[in-house]
Amino acid sequence: MIDKMDIEKITDFRKIPKSSWLAVFIGSYSWFTDSYDNTMYSILVATTILLFHTSLYIITVILWSMLITKAIGTFIFGALADKFGRRKMMIYSFIWISIFTFSTGLSFNIYSFWIFRILYGVGFGAAWSVAATYAIEKFPSKFRGLGSGIMMFGFDIAYVSTAFIAGYFLQFPEGWRYAWFSGIIPGTIGVLLMLTSGESEIWDKDEIAKKQSIVKDIKSLFDKNIRREAILTLIFMTALNINAWALWTLYPDFLEVAKGVTASSLFIYIGFWTLGSVLGKPLLGQLSEYIGRTKLFAIAMGVAIVLAPFWTSLPATYVLFPVIFLMGFLPNGCWGMVPAFIGERFPTSNRGAGEGLGWLATSFSGLAPFIIALLKPSLGFGNAISLMIIASAIPTLATVLFMKDYRGRNLSEISLVKT
Repeated sequence: MIDKMDIEKITDFRKIPKSSWLAVFIGSYSWFTDSYDNTMYSILVATTILLFHTSLYIITVILWSMLITKAIGTFIFGALADKFGRRKMMIYSFIWISIFTFSTGLSFNIYSFWIFRILYGVGFGAAWSVAATYAIEKFPSKFRGLGSGIMMFGFDIAYVSTAFIAGYFLQFPEGWRYAWFSGIIPGTIGVLLMLTSGESEIWDKDEIAKKQSIVKDIKSLFDKNIRREAILTLIFMTALNINAWALWTLYPDFLEVAKGVTASSLFIYIGFWTLGSVLGKPLLGQLSEYIGRTKLFAIAMGVAIVLAPFWTSLPATYVLFPVIFLMGFLPNGCWGMVPAFIGERFPTSNRGAGEGLGWLATSFSGLAPFIIALLKPSLGFGNAISLMIIASAIPTLATVLFMKDYRGRNLSEISLVKT
């Protein structure tokens, strides 16, 4: 049976089994579902400020608090997935996402909105760490970068989708509520997908993972033989997350406030970003199999540093579109390598926790919009964004140069031994 093949040994693209493609699709869809909520938050920033008579500063504080609870959930879900399986944790995550994205539309003041956002953060961790683990464990090593990249562009489809959907619903009274209510649809579909999908074969054959305690799983991340990998992963992902959130989180609001782009037209600009990112993630992912993931991360951050001033200074006309495309293709497209880049550093018995440790760094992403909001009055909106992009790209570039490149590794053979 094709599902029983040794996935790691497949070297012919045409022989990749359907179950592997399905796993990558589900992983990508998981990112779409989670990002549907996150990007909806970003698209509705200006509307939320007006609706609840609040400020950009408060909106970024709420976002940050959600990211903190998300970090806890991501790490815990990752460890639980090592113990109880990838599939089960993803089902729980889809259910949680459905409930609290829908609930956000029931908010009646800024405090209820804040509570729903915090609760949402707790349960959507599996949509990141476990989905990444599930996808790369079911894909052949020679094409792992490609699978990793395809998985990650679920975010971009969500970004352009929410821009279009929010723009449509905002034409109507109370339309912002319907925009949030729509989030129950992708979450429900995600549950149905997982109910018809199989478990990761690599995890299913690993008896150590099933027998160890959650505490031992987490503690093993700091075993002396892989401690360096865990620490560098956390530092790298922290810097990369801050860079990503500096790029996109407040950019729709910036285009509206500073460039005069209407809410109903945002999807055009986000469409160019999406096109660049959807092309960049799988292309860079597979290209990294040949020239190395660390080199491509360094190149992507270099491009971010060079293009950051143009990202915010050019007028919102056709001249901005090539910059938006390139920012999507490289600084954001390099995220296509992340699931493989992290997963290849840890054994199966704590790969979920290892991915969770990396995605835990998302809690620090809130620093980007928070600092931008603080700098906005003195530097201006555009300068604050471009400065934050550059300030986060430099440490990302510096850290990745210290990290080993493990592309092509057999995931089922990694153990707690010196690497």
